[in-house]
Amino acid sequence: MKNLVTLPNKDIVMMKIIHRICKRTLYLLAAWIIKCCKKSCCNDSNHKKVLVLRLDAIGDAILWLDAAKEYRAIFPSDRYELTLLCANIWSSIAYELPYFDKVIPLNKKLFYSNFQYYFTILKDIRNAGYDIVINSSYSRDFIFQDTIVFVSGAERRIGSTGDLSNVRSWEKFISDRWYTQLIPSPAKGMMELGRNAEFMRGLGLGSFQSGIPQLPKIKVSLNIPKDKYYVIFPGASNQGRMWSQHNFSEIAKRICKLTGWSGVICGSAPEKMLGDRIIEKNSDCKLINMCGETSLPELAEIIRGARILVSNETSAVHFGAAVATPTVCILGGGHFGRFMPYAFEKQSQITPLPQAVFCKMECYQCNWKCRHIVGEDEPYPCISAVSVDQVWACVRNIIQNKLLC
Repeated sequence: MKNLVTLPNKDIVMMKIIHRICKRTLYLLAAWIIKCCKKSCCNDSNHKKVLVLRLDAIGDAILWLDAAKEYRAIFPSDRYELTLLCANIWSSIAYELPYFDKVIPLNKKLFYSNFQYYFTILKDIRNAGYDIVINSSYSRDFIFQDTIVFVSGAERRIGSTGDLSNVRSWEKFISDRWYTQLIPSPAKGMMELGRNAEFMRGLGLGSFQSGIPQLPKIKVSLNIPKDKYYVIFPGASNQGRMWSQHNFSEIAKRICKLTGWSGVICGSAPEKMLGDRIIEKNSDCKLINMCGETSLPELAEIIRGARILVSNETSAVHFGAAVATPTVCILGGGHFGRFMPYAFEKQSQITPLPQAVFCKMECYQCNWKCRHIVGEDEPYPCISAVSVDQVWACVRNIIQNKLLC
């Protein structure tokens, strides 16, 4: 009887595995066919064409800005046409960067789910006639980044030796051979800023040292408090990485009591409810819920104008660093040391660093594959272990040391 109950579930799992294998096989076959086709155009200009791939999440992309600004030093505009292929989720920021001649946004969900879109993107990249293609991501992706590099047919195809975070060992074995140069990155536990700097040095910028990323000021029209305000960012990429809304409510209450400042709650549209709940618990505080109401450039400028930002470990923290706003981050252990806390090589920068508040556990660096049993709507133990008093001590220290003037 037990086997009769469990068999259908096993069949479903097996069907999903077969479907995924067939789909990936089809996509790789299409990529191989495009690669074998002759390019429909060639580069007739005096400028060599360089394609830089950054298909990261938003926070990773903001961290990368420290390295992005140096590409022109390696590929000067009088000899190279520099194109950035980026994830469409942060393309609105990419268009504002002065470092590239062209920006091509790529919808990663559509790229993997819509065969026509996939085929069209790869064909366009093949026919663009790039001379050099660079994938600087340490955690490469087989279907997205590696396949694009393979199809490009560029004379030089440069990448990082990378790790196995986003790729299987057999996939990496294959895709390593699609590059003409793999820049070594042997150190483990390196912060992403250092990792990016390591790649730039391997690319030819031998004296480059990592520093805090900087986001140029963006012209936007904002309806935000004209007096002093702070920002709360209560969301995250998944529920397990989110500090409780009750805790954020308490922090908002204490900031209001200490300073009298207004508060702005930011996040995505699905997090609007989180903002509403925080406001309900702080009826005496001046709070505005702007979750889902801002573009990325607008979010960046809201954070730039804030006196302090309190956030989960998400893209907002890196925006805070890039616009020089004092930031307090509730940090878990999934990627501890890679994206937070900040570590960099330059000693001359005085921009305020994001302050990480955490409770160290022996299971840190689990790549967010939590081995503890938690409820569906509950944070991971490394997140819930961070107390309100810990975070408040950090927030209060920033305020009282007058770092916000």
